[in-house]
Amino acid sequence: AKSMLSERFQHTATVLLDGQVLVVGGMSNKTHYLNTAELYDSINGTWSKTTSIAKVRMNHTASLLNDGTVAIVAGFTGNKA
Repeated sequence: AKSMLSERFQHTATVLLDGQVLVVGGMSNKTHYLNTAELYDSINGTWSKTTSIAKVRMNHTASLLNDGTVAIVAGFTGNKA
């Protein structure tokens, strides 16, 4: 499998209904919060960019809802809140 497009920590990873994994937010270093999101296709072992969230966020929660959407809640938004 290839590496993620953006290195990150303190992010969330949510398995979607189609088996892909949605990775959201986090930090790329100790001062740079992220709002980007990536999808991991476990069948092909590939990463792709997907729609970013509205605000940078780390240590948040990500919950898969019954309709297949993911709710991103709480966490820290750093200096860019």
